[in-house]
Amino acid sequence: MAEGGVRVPSGQLKVSAVSDERVDFLREQAFTALRLKTDKWNRFIGAEENQKALLDFLDHGWGRRLILFTGPGGTLHVGDEQSSSPWRTKLLCVLKKTGGSVSRSHFRSQLWLGEVPAQPMDHAPILIGQVLVSMLANPLNQKGWPRVMGQDMRRQLEHLRSRAVTLQGRAEGRTLLPLPLSVERKDQHQLSSDLCLVDRALLYAIETMVIQWSQQMGSVLQRDSSNLLRQGDHPGPMVELHFWAQQKENLLGIQKQLQNPKVDQVLEILQRINSSYYASFHNIIQKVNQAVVEAEDIDLYLKPLRKHIVAFEERIFTDLEPLFPALLHTLALIWTHSRFYCSPPHIVTLLTEFCNLLIDKAMVYLIPEELFKMELEEGMERVQRAVQVFRAFKRTFQQYRDQLTPTGPYSRPGWSVRPWDFPSYLIFQRIDRMMERLLMIEELFASALDFLKLERVELGGSRGKILSEMVYSMNDEFHDSWRILRESKYDPLDYSKKEFVRDYDRFVEQNQDFDQRLGTVLNLAFQHSPSLESAFKLLQIFGTLLERPRVHQLFSPNYSILLAMFQEEVSICQQILDTHRERLRNGGPVLSKNMPTVAGTLKWSQELRERILTNRSNLNQLTHMPLDSPDAEQVLRTCECILEALDQLDEEVYANWCVGLDELCHAYMDEPLLSLAEESGLYSVNFNPAYTSTLSQITQWHNKLHSTILPVELELVGAEMDEVKSKLKPALKELRWSQEDLWDYIRRFAHC
Repeated sequence: MAEGGVRVPSGQLKVSAVSDERVDFLREQAFTALRLKTDKWNRFIGAEENQKALLDFLDHGWGRRLILFTGPGGTLHVGDEQSSSPWRTKLLCVLKKTGGSVSRSHFRSQLWLGEVPAQPMDHAPILIGQVLVSMLANPLNQKGWPRVMGQDMRRQLEHLRSRAVTLQGRAEGRTLLPLPLSVERKDQHQLSSDLCLVDRALLYAIETMVIQWSQQMGSVLQRDSSNLLRQGDHPGPMVELHFWAQQKENLLGIQKQLQNPKVDQVLEILQRINSSYYASFHNIIQKVNQAVVEAEDIDLYLKPLRKHIVAFEERIFTDLEPLFPALLHTLALIWTHSRFYCSPPHIVTLLTEFCNLLIDKAMVYLIPEELFKMELEEGMERVQRAVQVFRAFKRTFQQYRDQLTPTGPYSRPGWSVRPWDFPSYLIFQRIDRMMERLLMIEELFASALDFLKLERVELGGSRGKILSEMVYSMNDEFHDSWRILRESKYDPLDYSKKEFVRDYDRFVEQNQDFDQRLGTVLNLAFQHSPSLESAFKLLQIFGTLLERPRVHQLFSPNYSILLAMFQEEVSICQQILDTHRERLRNGGPVLSKNMPTVAGTLKWSQELRERILTNRSNLNQLTHMPLDSPDAEQVLRTCECILEALDQLDEEVYANWCVGLDELCHAYMDEPLLSLAEESGLYSVNFNPAYTSTLSQITQWHNKLHSTILPVELELVGAEMDEVKSKLKPALKELRWSQEDLWDYIRRFAHC
């Protein structure tokens, strides 16, 4: 931008900036002060916005300050009065001595150049103590000043230097105790001189120092690692370790400063003048020494926890449970071995921070913003797993808490073991509230898994259509309510917010209405069930919905009706069995479709047994069925009697079939497998006809083909028939029923 606000094309702007001696001067200063490399300057000056910033500063009067600083990678950046470096880096400051533009010929005399270090607080005390104090407190520079003004100047400079030293310590994370210049500039011999006892300015500086140091040390001694918890934050256990490590280093730094011989001389001066500050100053120094011992002890015993914390942070939430015993064991060892950490406030703080870490891991695992958008089964599993891990942590804590007794495994000779007698709710407040919220969410998921089954319910019977429509109506209403939860924007795990609680209460109220309506539908459908089989099918359709408390309460009177239906079914089965046994005693045949007499009888027995067992199994699967009542026990005993009678009947039929079987088998064991009627050319199984009903199928296909085929057709399959006869030939002469490899031959023949 040229003078007068006329816009200059970017090409001309670049030429102007590159050829400007003032810009070259700034480049040389940047090379010297910031140790800038040529390629970084070329990249910087190649950007149009940087050229414009430099020329605007040089050619116009609205800006009096320009700063140049380096960023990541050594890149050069420019700023003005309204901006500063976002990084801790050295600054090159360019100031105009007067307003207006900078002349192209006299620019060197119109600019002030200055450097600001990356850590200005490191230089502030030196600047004040060695420059400002030397100039302003020098009596030669105070000629003509009133005495009071000179004294006030020295006090103000002392206060400024003290503040600078204090701020420098805060920036570095430690406590610096500034010595007054009047003390620092005197050697030990001068401080031990009796003249110091009458130097009022020195005594004033010493007492001011004592007050300031006492406040600083008192502030450090009052630091508490639980402050963040009291403020409502949720720090993890690593914060506790960092606190004590930093507290130890800070206290050691204070102790080292207090070991300065001049501090001992200050104490001696205070004692000799009977200063009221002596006792308190001496007392706080002793407290610092004690605090150093405490911090070193605590830091030493907390260090083993670092590997446990790292393991916690690296593992996924579901794999944390195996780490609990080792963690609580380490905490118990710290409690029983550390001289200073065995106090309830300390261990409560540490355990609370571990609870915070556990909750943070749970939040990552549960994904609160996606919890209701997951598949129901997945969401339910995550919630239940989180509750399980929380309960495992509380259970492990209680196990190790019970072991911290005078006679427990952590007792040592000559050392009294203090119990963890603090209330556990101090530790588990957040976990308990989180578990309460998770159980509410689990209840919603369980209801959703129940009620979303309604879309698959289809009732039959005379009133099935009407009842099904009632169920579908409930299903639609439930879907609408669940959609509200899925589309909610709040965090359902944030127990401090009430939005979820309002939705939960509305959801529970609706579920209670659904339970009432569902119980009514179930009762009507049961009343119109025509048989025991249809009644069991109805209850299987509703499944876990029967276990909902209100539904169970409404349906429970029907269990006695269901038991009566089952008892009637058992009576029918008993009558069928009695009729069958009577027919057997009278010599009547008992046949089953396409089966011989014995096999048919056994098949009939099996079908009746399965009928009884199926109904009994359906009855036993009903969770709330009162099977311990006298009526239920009686009908179940009747079932057992019928089943025993069927087993006995099967044994009798089989035993009768086996009579003489061994002798008959031995008589035929040396006979060939098959026999051939020469006249008809038909094959037959060479065994007792009473036992060949299942074996005759091997020859039936050949005989049927041989008997029904026409001569013309025989010519077409003659070769295949001859092959079959060739394969059957060994069974006529060579093979016997007693041969061990007989089954291999029959199997190969069957696959041909």
